[in-house]
Amino acid sequence: MTAATVASQFVPGAGLVDAPKSFASGWENIKRGEYAKGGVDYAVGAFDAASDMFPLTAAIPPIGAAMRKGNDLVEQTEKAIPGIKAYHASPHDFDKFRWGDDVRGKGEGAQAYGDGLYSAESDRTMEDYYQKFDNQMNMESPIFIAGREAKSIDDVDTMMEEGVFGEELLHAQRRKQFLEKLSEEENELFRKEKIGEISQDDLWKEMVKYNNIKKQTKTEEVFAEDFAHDLVKEYTTSIFRRWGEFTEPKDFIDTKKDFLLGTKDDFIENKYPIEKYIEGFRIAEEALLKTNPSPAKIKKPVRYEIQIAVDKNELLDLDKPYKEQSPKVQEAFKDIALKLYKENKHGHSSQKLGAIVHSIDQYGDKSPVGDISGRRLYDYLAKGAGGPREASNALKEAGVPGSKFLDGFSRKKSEGTHNFVIFDPELIKIVRKYGVAALVAGGLLSKEIGDIIKEQGIDKGEENEG
Repeated sequence: MTAATVASQFVPGAGLVDAPKSFASGWENIKRGEYAKGGVDYAVGAFDAASDMFPLTAAIPPIGAAMRKGNDLVEQTEKAIPGIKAYHASPHDFDKFRWGDDVRGKGEGAQAYGDGLYSAESDRTMEDYYQKFDNQMNMESPIFIAGREAKSIDDVDTMMEEGVFGEELLHAQRRKQFLEKLSEEENELFRKEKIGEISQDDLWKEMVKYNNIKKQTKTEEVFAEDFAHDLVKEYTTSIFRRWGEFTEPKDFIDTKKDFLLGTKDDFIENKYPIEKYIEGFRIAEEALLKTNPSPAKIKKPVRYEIQIAVDKNELLDLDKPYKEQSPKVQEAFKDIALKLYKENKHGHSSQKLGAIVHSIDQYGDKSPVGDISGRRLYDYLAKGAGGPREASNALKEAGVPGSKFLDGFSRKKSEGTHNFVIFDPELIKIVRKYGVAALVAGGLLSKEIGDIIKEQGIDKGEENEG
């Protein structure tokens, strides 16, 4: 098709009219800190513009329309669900939040601010955790060797011992294990000499024996095999650790060989003939081509936009003192503390809660308890109840659905956006989930939100044409 033909088909339409609006909306959202929504607007604008500028891409207009409709549905749904808009990142893909022993600790896992489901008011915080999970999943992703899955470097050693990489590397692996055992025995001798079980003279006599054994084990005759072993371990480790782009075995060996031959005087230090290194490269290349180590497909973490059906003011504020907590939180804390004091299951911790309640009752606003932070109050409950899990359950039963604390972007200013710890998963609804690419409406609206859309009658408009 000639340029003139394409130009004749180009007629500016609604796409170029709508695109600037989407870009402007995206910029406004980003300025407000709504990075995810801003990214959607920019993506929609790009699809709008592309649909006009490249008429041969017939699939683009429906995609752009679907993205816009999906974004509008999400905004309408957010208004239909009361509560807090928040974000969550996870290495796991799920359609509904759950909480229990089978999922506890399967995400970030630290639970540093109490037992519960964590989320963020700022999508920048979500993005930090997304990147953390992404790096972690890259590091933990398995590789395949000779069609078998290897989940760690130890698995590679096991395959060496089984002869998967060939007889030469099997021998090298056994020598390596033998030398490691010698090193352990040497360390034990040093330990015995340090505590006086053997004399220093006896220690040095034994060291001479061990050094002689090492010299007899690491000889020029076996150097090529040992060198090949080290090359194969370096290559498989680089795949596990995702050091740069994946390199084919032959390219890896050629690069190493070029470096060695180009700097042989400094690199080899004339310890062994260059032919031994060349032989080691040959053994390593044959082993790698035979087993074809390759990375498994890496799973990506998932980003979630959620609605939490709670009043933000009803949460225990871990940063603020008792006197600045909401009346509901203050009463709940007193009730729980008094109950735990009377049960007296945890000795001093239970008695301390009793003293706190007594101070509040006797001195009111002047009680020193008023200056104790919400985080310390939670810790007191955890100690008196038997742990963070019990403290969160007690607060939930008393009508406090969760806690909040300033995120890393706001802590120094003592104001701004919060992270949340929610004690009841039923309060959390997934609005949409998305990955690395720009949001596309199809498949991103969660089933829960789809049900709400039907219940609320939000989606009553006409179907998009095309």
